[in-house]
Amino acid sequence: MSAAAAKEHQRHKAESFLKEGIAHTRVPRHIQSPICGMPKGKRWYKQSFFIWLLGVLPTWQPETVETIVTSASPLRVSAPSQQGSRSALQIRVGPSVLAGDLSKLAFETRRVIRAGADYVHLDMFDGNWVQGAFTFGPMVVKALRDHEPRAYFDVHLCVMKPEGYLEELKQMGVSRVTLHVEATGDPTAAANRAHGLGLDVGLALAPETQVDEKLLSIAELFDVVLVMTVPPGFGGQSFMPEMLPKLRQLREAFPTKALEVDGGVTPTTAALAAAEGANEAVAGSSVFHSRNLRRAIRELRHGLEQGQQTWQQS
Repeated sequence: MSAAAAKEHQRHKAESFLKEGIAHTRVPRHIQSPICGMPKGKRWYKQSFFIWLLGVLPTWQPETVETIVTSASPLRVSAPSQQGSRSALQIRVGPSVLAGDLSKLAFETRRVIRAGADYVHLDMFDGNWVQGAFTFGPMVVKALRDHEPRAYFDVHLCVMKPEGYLEELKQMGVSRVTLHVEATGDPTAAANRAHGLGLDVGLALAPETQVDEKLLSIAELFDVVLVMTVPPGFGGQSFMPEMLPKLRQLREAFPTKALEVDGGVTPTTAALAAAEGANEAVAGSSVFHSRNLRRAIRELRHGLEQGQQTWQQS
C-alpha cells in the first residue's frame, strides 16, 4: 500500500471511530488553537477524540487533523456505555487557601501541597460580583507561583467579566481558571480563548443556576464543571444537599468529565457528592481547621472514593 493510500485508509478509520464514539478525551494543548477556529456547531469535537486521533496519525499537521474533523459527521461523540457499569474517575482534593492564614499564603500553600493536596484552589473575588467579598488578584497568584513552581493552581474567578483576566492569569502561571456562567458574557468564547492560551478551564455554577439543555451545550466545552454547594462569597458555610441532583444531571450528561464540588465539603459531604458523580472536591475549613492536614486530606479522599463506589454500583 502506498503512503497516500495508507493515509487515506487511516482517515476513513478515524472517521469510523469518531462516529462510533470509541474515544473520548480532551484536545492536546498544541492543537487547540486551530480547533478554536472551527465553525460553530463543531466545537464539541474538542472534548472528544484527539489523543487517539494523533496516535494513529502521528505525522499529520494540525491543519490536516482539523480538515478531518470539520468534514466528519456532526454526530455527537461520547464514550461507549456499559450497562450496569460506570468507570472510576480520578479522585482529586484541592484545599482552598482562602480558609488558611491569609497573612502567610505561601506558607499555607506549601503546607497543603506537602500534605498531599492534588491541587491548590485560589478564590479571586473583586467585591463586585459578590458584594463585599474581596480576596486577592493576579499579582498574589504570581507571588505564590514563584514559591511553588510545580503546583497545580486552580483559580476560581468570582468576579465580573472573568474572561478579561485570562491572559494575565496565564502570564502569572495559573494551571486552570474556573469561570462562573452567571458572570461571563460569552462562556463559549471564553472557553476557547482559555484553551488557546494553554489553560485548563472550568465552568462554575452558583446554587441558583439550573442545569438545562442550554447549559449542557455550554458545559461540554469545559474541562471541569464546578457545582457550588454554598452561595459563593465566604467560607465556613453549610453544605446544601439540594445541590446533589444537579451533580447527578451533569454526570449523566458527561460520563467522563471532571465534576468538582465546592462549599461545606467534609469527608461526609464529599462522599454524598461523589455518590452523585463528583470526583473533585474543594475544601477549606475542613482542611485548614484540622490539626493534621495530611489526615484531613486523606479523609476527604477516602470520602470521595467511598462515594464513587456507590455511584459505580448505582
